[in-house]
Amino acid sequence: MHNQEEDLDEFDVVNDIRSQLVLSPRTPTEREQQRLLSQQQAEKEEKVKHDDACDACALAQSKRQAALPTEEGLVCKLSQMIIDAGDPEPSYSDDWIETYHELDRLINPPPFQ
Repeated sequence: MHNQEEDLDEFDVVNDIRSQLVLSPRTPTEREQQRLLSQQQAEKEEKVKHDDACDACALAQSKRQAALPTEEGLVCKLSQMIIDAGDPEPSYSDDWIETYHELDRLINPPPFQ
């Protein structure tokens, strides 16, 4: 914009800056309405993502429930615990987490034992 060797007068500098500005003809009320509309659209998109995740969780839970009769012993107990933890809302208490990991270690022992 400004070259050290060139002398620009104020009028040229102001015109150059004006040409680079983006001015909005919208009123403050219109800008607020646009902001609210954008916020509502983002909330709707987030709700769709949440609903899709809930549907995927419910599908996984029903598949696990259907496979439960074919599982034995600790695997069956672990699957039932996972099903119960997600019903109706996920609840991950400390006891649940400890029991889950204890059962998981019994079913799938670490390779370094």
